[in-house]
Amino acid sequence: TKQVEFHEEFLLELEESRPILLCNDEKTRSFWCVPLVCNPMILKLLECVDHVMLKYKAERFYQPPMFHVSVASVPGRVPDKFSELSLDDSDEDDGVSYIHVGALTCTFGGTKRY
Repeated sequence: TKQVEFHEEFLLELEESRPILLCNDEKTRSFWCVPLVCNPMILKLLECVDHVMLKYKAERFYQPPMFHVSVASVPGRVPDKFSELSLDDSDEDDGVSYIHVGALTCTFGGTKRY
């Protein structure tokens, strides 16, 4: 297992009013996700992770990147008709939340050796 550590504090901005459904490449699992607003810190993190992935000849992430937080997952492929669901249609807030990140460690690996 390889790791990338990042110790610079930053905020993640979640767009809670725009949930999305994603499916893995094998179509064996679907994920209910909350999109993140892209900012310079996220792009800096992506550069760090991509550098490590290339160093170990591992696949990089999708292009273009879709920054998100996975909230839940289910086996199989959820029908596309559910991808338009919204968590909140009210006008009371902007549907945005913030998460303070103090440090980040990314681990990749598994059965494949790098």
